[in-house]
Amino acid sequence: SVYQTGNACSDQFADAFSFTANPAVLGIAKVFSMGLSMERKWMLKELDFYRLAGSFPAGGGGIGLDFHYTGDPVYNESSLAAGYGRNLGKVSAGILFRSEMDHAAGYGNKTDGSVMLGIRFHPVERFYAGLVLSNSIFERKEQVNPEKAADNYNMGLGYEASSFVFISVQFIKEAGIPLNTVTCIDYRWNDQFFASLGIEMGSASPYAKAGWGKGQLRVELFAAYHAVLGFTPGLVLLWKGKE
Repeated sequence: SVYQTGNACSDQFADAFSFTANPAVLGIAKVFSMGLSMERKWMLKELDFYRLAGSFPAGGGGIGLDFHYTGDPVYNESSLAAGYGRNLGKVSAGILFRSEMDHAAGYGNKTDGSVMLGIRFHPVERFYAGLVLSNSIFERKEQVNPEKAADNYNMGLGYEASSFVFISVQFIKEAGIPLNTVTCIDYRWNDQFFASLGIEMGSASPYAKAGWGKGQLRVELFAAYHAVLGFTPGLVLLWKGKE
């Protein structure tokens, strides 16, 4: 879900889901954090998407765990991932391994694995840049033609205009598919109110998020709109431990 990944190019605005876009974010993990995301793609219950992610500091860096499930009992996809990141000063790096499974009723399961390598730069104050490569590990053996998941490349740019405003741009390229660009501006007030506006250029889909925080808990609602397919509503719960 691209609606949760722009904050990977920020320190102040990063959350529990940021490392799923770039595992190098784990290098700045200072406390335990956890997030639960739920969305209904285009208002179709068969495309319900759930994600649970958490991270914590360890070994001079951070460790992250991520689980996602989408679909229904007839056809569904799920994955489990684990990653590690380390801060090297103005540069942080990370790696994430993911195990994936597709299930179709009456046809059994297909499994695959992938590895994600990420690096994040913080060359000057307020500006961040990140590069990510995701590559399938296994080739799916079929009776007729072997199948291998497409490689993915991601570049992100982020600018913390102030402690209240963050602007991000993501360039996402999947092999065989045109480049997708996602831009977003995030605003927060006094760590209590959060709001975002963005657009996914690949499908010309604008989206908005708004949330409220109290103590260590944060609640967000978001919605995206596709001119042909309609709305995608979602709910996000975030929890962050005390430093």
